[in-house]
Amino acid sequence: NDEFIEFVNLDSSSYDLTGYTIHDAGGLQYTFGATTIPAGGSVVVFSGGTPTGIPGISLTAGGLSLNNTGGDTVTLFNSSAVTIATYTYGNEATNTIDQSIGRSDDLTGAFVRHTTIGSNPVAASPGRYNTTGEPFSTNTWTGVTNNDWSTASNWSLGSVPGAADDVQIINATNQPTISGSVTVNSVSIASGSSLIANGTATLTGSVTYNR
Repeated sequence: NDEFIEFVNLDSSSYDLTGYTIHDAGGLQYTFGATTIPAGGSVVVFSGGTPTGIPGISLTAGGLSLNNTGGDTVTLFNSSAVTIATYTYGNEATNTIDQSIGRSDDLTGAFVRHTTIGSNPVAASPGRYNTTGEPFSTNTWTGVTNNDWSTASNWSLGSVPGAADDVQIINATNQPTISGSVTVNSVSIASGSSLIANGTATLTGSVTYNR
């Protein structure tokens, strides 16, 4: 029942997954009912059981039967049978006992056994960033446009963080620079990331720097 597949929406708009299907090498594994994945959000599809304490959307498929030894190919199709995402895993899952494989770094990194991720060496982190353990609902720096903190498209939720927000900085091509006046609640900085403050940064909470 703990077997799961996780989908993350790193775009700044939501997507309707109704009628989308998950397939592996053995065929159809799951069909989504009425499901909308929000901007910056996640959907985790478990094989079975009763998922609890999982940030974002969690669903059960009634069986996934993904291959461990020898690997497998997992594909997400839309309601018109067009491939939206696909991934083939192999040796990284062979003889993996009670742990997931996930991207490290979270945005573009290779899939590895989760316990080998030095900044967060847990067995699995469904609904959370692999490298920090923060929920995907946390407004996260992606740096897809430039290094300007105040550019909305650089953030996973499509908006610049405000005074009540908890934010995190993860590894990206562009790292953030604050040029004006910024106020947020707290900041978590992933190992290998940086935050440059050329302006005024005010925090009502804490800064956590992982290394």
